[in-house]
Amino acid sequence: MCDPTMMFAASTAASLASAAMGGESDFADYKKKVQAINQEADAINKSTTFKYRLSGLQQQQIQDKAAAETGALKTKLAEATGTAEAAAATGGVEGNSVQALLNGFAASTGKDLMYVGQEEDNQLTQVQLEKKGTKMDADNRKMALRNQLPDDPTSKVIGRFIGAALNVGESYMKNTTKTSDGSGLFGRRFG
Repeated sequence: MCDPTMMFAASTAASLASAAMGGESDFADYKKKVQAINQEADAINKSTTFKYRLSGLQQQQIQDKAAAETGALKTKLAEATGTAEAAAATGGVEGNSVQALLNGFAASTGKDLMYVGQEEDNQLTQVQLEKKGTKMDADNRKMALRNQLPDDPTSKVIGRFIGAALNVGESYMKNTTKTSDGSGLFGRRFG
């Protein structure tokens, strides 16, 4: 007959080894899945950063273009005003008609400057909205990744160890309550 203590020790070792092996496998799978999700999240962050840099470049180009157009319009106004004043002085013309001509140049240039400013504001607003859209898209993609995260296998492994311990206890009870001489638990007869 087999020694109950040896059977108990063997059963205990086998149960705990099985629980540990299953846990090791679960943790390896968990680690691989989390690593893949982290890599994808990193790619989303890099893509978002790149898009933000492009947006910043686009903003700078819009501002540079508007500044150049504004400068050109002001230069054109100064040249036209100088030419008109010189022509009026050479021709001996002065008074309200010259002033009306100069005011006309200024009003036309002011209107053009207003259009340049509005166009710049509209384009910059569009860039800002695109940046917000990029951020929202990145946030949504990251949230979807978070939802794909697997459950931490710790509770599953603990459950396996508890199950193994219960099986060991059951095995111990079965092996120690059976005796060849008919005695009960702890080798004594009752009654």
